[in-house]
Amino acid sequence: MLEKLFANNNISSIGFDLDNTLLDTDSYYIKVKDAVFKDFVDTYFDGEDSEAMIKKLGNTASARYKYRHKHGLKPPLIPDECYTTISETFPDIVDDRMDAILEAHTKDFYDKSPDLYPGAIKFLDLLTEMDNVKHIFGATDAQDDWSRIKAEYILANTKLGKFPYFSTDLKVRKNPEWWLSIFSNLNIKPEDILIIGDNYYADVYSSLLAGVKHAIWVNRHGGRIEDFNEYPLPKYAEVLVVGSIDEILKL
Repeated sequence: MLEKLFANNNISSIGFDLDNTLLDTDSYYIKVKDAVFKDFVDTYFDGEDSEAMIKKLGNTASARYKYRHKHGLKPPLIPDECYTTISETFPDIVDDRMDAILEAHTKDFYDKSPDLYPGAIKFLDLLTEMDNVKHIFGATDAQDDWSRIKAEYILANTKLGKFPYFSTDLKVRKNPEWWLSIFSNLNIKPEDILIIGDNYYADVYSSLLAGVKHAIWVNRHGGRIEDFNEYPLPKYAEVLVVGSIDEILKL
């Protein structure tokens, strides 16, 4: 059924966002941030009301994440994110002890890849068996060194023989010109491409502005397209909304 969907729409290239589409990056982030927040509370408050304070820090981090995610803003590096969250939540108490806390929990963060979703492995392997799919590539806003590590991890854990990836450090992610540069590099036409990503603005909306006609929005947070009225889709766009990669496999 999925192969028929691609064939009926002349889709020969599949472009993936990496973080929270193929890779379980949120869980990776949350584990480290929670460890930083706990260490901070234990260090600065001697465990006093630790559960409530950690929850307060988590709420601050969540609010910041939701705003950036909706508007396609590039996430800060994990040490900066943790420091800003803590300093905004508990101003005037941060001192030199914070440096040691951040170093202990975040120094190796960008040296390894988050885990692939099991459904992502199945999906990527399935795509390698489809004759009409000629290009499978990644498009990400993470720094290039970390993107390389992720791409190598994807290759090592799937049947893909190659996985070209393209990263950008633009403050506002994945604008149409950047997408067009990718398509030119791969020598593929926008109308023959399906883009799959979890961020409506950065993955779906921006690629459709570049001429892509088909996209799948992996909507993990229960939002609606109507929530993004400030980013209206082109009339020719066809967007399928799913809750996970697993749902794509069932098409």
